[in-house]
Amino acid sequence: MQGAKTLSAHTSHAFFDPLWRRILLVLVCAAWVGVELYHGNQTWALITGGIAVYAAWSFLVTYKKMPGTGKDPG
Repeated sequence: MQGAKTLSAHTSHAFFDPLWRRILLVLVCAAWVGVELYHGNQTWALITGGIAVYAAWSFLVTYKKMPGTGKDPG
């Protein structure tokens, strides 16, 4: 498929270059899991837990800085 975008295309935006923004995003997702568990919503906790794991993987483990931004991440 020509021109098809993958899900990882949305994670490589210049907005996410600073490390603190990526860490904050993962922490907010993880905190939301706690909120859902506190209220007894196990299904939503599982869904947001999956989002938190995906965010940690894509923003902390495999993140690649946007080429040409000239900024040092962090």
